[in-house]
Amino acid sequence: MPYKIDWKTKLLEIEMGLDPKDIAETLKILGDEFMVKSRGNRFAPGLYHICYPSVSICNYGGIDFPCLIHNGNIDRDTIVIVGAAPQRNKYTVNKMKPCSLGSPYAIVFKEYPDQCWIYKQVFKILLGRGYNLYLTDVDKLWTSQKLVDKKPCHYDEMLSVEIGQIRHVKIVTFGRYARDVARNLLKVPKLQNNISHLYHPSQRNIERWLNKGGAKDIEDIPHVIVEKIMKNDDMFLP
Repeated sequence: MPYKIDWKTKLLEIEMGLDPKDIAETLKILGDEFMVKSRGNRFAPGLYHICYPSVSICNYGGIDFPCLIHNGNIDRDTIVIVGAAPQRNKYTVNKMKPCSLGSPYAIVFKEYPDQCWIYKQVFKILLGRGYNLYLTDVDKLWTSQKLVDKKPCHYDEMLSVEIGQIRHVKIVTFGRYARDVARNLLKVPKLQNNISHLYHPSQRNIERWLNKGGAKDIEDIPHVIVEKIMKNDDMFLP
């Protein structure tokens, strides 16, 4: 069955100053369905490029819209998945408008680019088990080079507000950085047994999942990730 995407952009508009017109134009391109758009080519058409303050034409960056993926029933149990940063390949970015707005993990596209197939399999399994998914990042703006000025806002505060607005049954972090931020923010006893901290399921971490994560082969990695989510594992403990 098709799953819908509700884009959650209000905090980006308020806290980061994104233009509502840019947001609206981006949403028209992205659409609101999970994994239905044809990718077209390797440059991922469908991302809308804007010039964001503090990002020069010599730099490039990306902002992914937080979102809720659901089957039409927004009251199903929701798992919050927190990643690190919405990285971009410089070749996908318009040189005159170096900041790219888009979807986390290319979730609007039905094809599996190499860097996203594990995420999408994990998402499909969790959705099939009856959960909704809320996807967001620790760092809301990623740039290829460090910004010379300060970050445009306090990302950790935004993340705390986001999670507080979502009625969730579990929180999952991908990567040590996201884990460390979440642990500092979520010092609530009742949540401690409903958090999973996992190795980042990126392409470059496949060997780590095979050697340390317990996966039998590459195809087994998404299933291992889901089971660790169900068990509330912290893979970074000694």
